[in-house]
Amino acid sequence: MLEIASHVFSHLSSTYGYMLVHAVFNAFHVRKTSPPNAPTLRGVFCTIILAYGGGILTNFILARPQTLFFNPVAIPIYSLGYLLIENANGLYSFLLKNEDHLSWLFQLIDAMNRGAALPQFLFGFRNLQAKQFYGRDSIVGQFLLGTLSITGGGLTYVWIFRNNPYSHPGWSLYISMLVVLVVISLLDANENQSKALGDMIVYLGQQLGLPTIFSVQELKLISFILLWTGFMFRPRDPAPIVVEEQKRQRRKSRKRMQSRGRSSTRPE
Repeated sequence: MLEIASHVFSHLSSTYGYMLVHAVFNAFHVRKTSPPNAPTLRGVFCTIILAYGGGILTNFILARPQTLFFNPVAIPIYSLGYLLIENANGLYSFLLKNEDHLSWLFQLIDAMNRGAALPQFLFGFRNLQAKQFYGRDSIVGQFLLGTLSITGGGLTYVWIFRNNPYSHPGWSLYISMLVVLVVISLLDANENQSKALGDMIVYLGQQLGLPTIFSVQELKLISFILLWTGFMFRPRDPAPIVVEEQKRQRRKSRKRMQSRGRSSTRPE
């Protein structure tokens, strides 16, 4: 059953229809958090960065080819996603009006995208060799690059394009970090590497009668389930508009206090 479900998930997450839906949701987030009258080219670029930024950063760090440019449909589909949000009559308004009701779907699409990407990246990185070491030998490298591979797009967008450097990225980052550790441990268990968490997962699986050896497709499904569960039950992050309004109010309050201080010290 797990094998069948994992194959269905892998096929679904790579279809053009799924990519377009993911592109529209990314474009919706970009437009909602962009300055008024932002140029269309900025919106298209940010939509692509939000979707593929993690892969772009990790490929750059590892000096690997940028797979985005080898995919003949990725850039056209994500460009189309933003153009639909900007120009399709009523689409942006509909999503904005029903955002609370569609939040589960937003989380589902986000978890599918990250869940499909994470095991694929880790499996490839663990087999890379530098001098006498393999990627699987470094838990730090796997953890940092694995986390970056599924969060780098969001971090790049928030810290650079929204001009909030090193601001709190939200609970999605911490959930993703936890899932990265679990997937690394499952890969260690697959390869019989003696690591504490991997050994514990093997032991628990044996006691519960659960499988402890998983294919990459099965790990994609497991990653998706863990991420979606975490996203659905995470504490709600403040909306970007609310955060910006709070910052403006604090700045106004400081200015009022400073002006009062100057007026109180002014000689009569």
